[in-house]
Amino acid sequence: MWSTLSPRRKSRPTFENEADDGWGICLCKDGYAVYRNTNYVPMGFAYDYYLTQTEYEETAKTTRANLLMRALVLTDEDAAVYGKYLTHLPEGQTGGGAVL
Repeated sequence: MWSTLSPRRKSRPTFENEADDGWGICLCKDGYAVYRNTNYVPMGFAYDYYLTQTEYEETAKTTRANLLMRALVLTDEDAAVYGKYLTHLPEGQTGGGAVL
C-alpha cells in the first residue's frame, strides 16, 4: 500500500512500530522486508477448555484475544450438548487480572 504514496511523505507507520511483540525481520531484498512471527498458532490447534458465550462477553475486551488462545467459546445451548467433551475453564482464569 505504501509503495503507491509519494516518497516525500515524512511520516508513515512502519510494520515495526505497529506490530505486536514476536515479529522480526527475516530478510530484506529489493526494497521488500520479510518478517517472521514467533508467536504463531500452529495448525491443528485444539482446545482442552471451554467457556460459555455469556461468560466470554462478561470478560474485559482487552483480555479476550488471550482468552481465545486458552478456551473455546460455546453458546449456552452448545455448552449443554458438547461441554461433556471439554473441561469448563476454571474460575479465575477468564482474564480478570489472572495470568492466562
